[in-house]
Order: sequence, then C-alpha cells, then structure tokens
Amino acid sequence: MHRRDRTSQVAKADLPPPAAPHRLATPEEPSPLLRFFVLFVIAFSSVATLAMVGWMYYRWAKTIEPSSAIVVEGDPSVDGATILVTGDGETSISAKLTAENKYTTPILLSPGTYILTITRDGHTLLKRDFVLEEREGRKWYIGEKAKEPVSALPS
Repeated sequence: MHRRDRTSQVAKADLPPPAAPHRLATPEEPSPLLRFFVLFVIAFSSVATLAMVGWMYYRWAKTIEPSSAIVVEGDPSVDGATILVTGDGETSISAKLTAENKYTTPILLSPGTYILTITRDGHTLLKRDFVLEEREGRKWYIGEKAKEPVSALPS
C-alpha cells in the first residue's frame, strides 16, 4: 500500500501548476464613424421595411376582387362557341368553349348588371341580361346539355 501512495504522489507532482485566471480584454470604443454607419443601417432598414409594408397595404386596400361568378357549360356540339360578358359599359370579358377546357368556363365578376352573349359561327346561341349580387353564382348550360331535364344535371 505504501507503494501506491507514492505513485499517486508522483503523478500529482508531474502536473503543471494551475493557470492564472484569464482576464477579459476591455473592448476599444468604436469610432464615431462606425457608430454612425451602424445606426444609419438600422434606421434605413426600419424605414424601408415600414415603407414596403405600407405599400403592400395600400395595394391590398385598393384592389377590388371579384366576389361572384358565372359558369357556362356546354358539350362538343358547341365547340368553339365564344362567350362575351359585358356590363357597366366598362367590363368586357370573353372566353371560348373548347375540348381543352372540357366545354366549361368560369368567369369571375364583381356584383352588378351584365349581358351574357354566346355566339358560334356568327349565330347567337344565348343572350341574357342578369344581375349578380355579392357572393352569388349562376350557371348556364348550352348545346345538348341544355335540353336535358334539370334533375339529370349535376349540381
């Protein structure tokens, strides 16, 4: 046992003395030019962010999104029919019924009074005046589909 104690004492003696605690260096005072630059970048970023958010709000508040819609649905017998929706003297929207859109097209509109005209090869297939209210939808069938009983049509 005496030998073990001596080995542990030798091992402890081989260790270096504990290091002195490190002292933190005091940072130098930043130059006035660097301080001005950092404050300028922070202020510019804040103003730019507020300006972008304000511009996004302005665009959002001024945009009028359509809240109503009509759907015109046909079949291959009316392939190439042109749909024209006019209203208020300003609104004019056109679309075509083709196999690519499965002879169905939705048209988004704001509430108001409109005229729906559907033509094919210079012949008027349908002409209707209608009024759309807020969040209202209408559906028109043309071609062979229009001849089916209403109960047989999908809702």
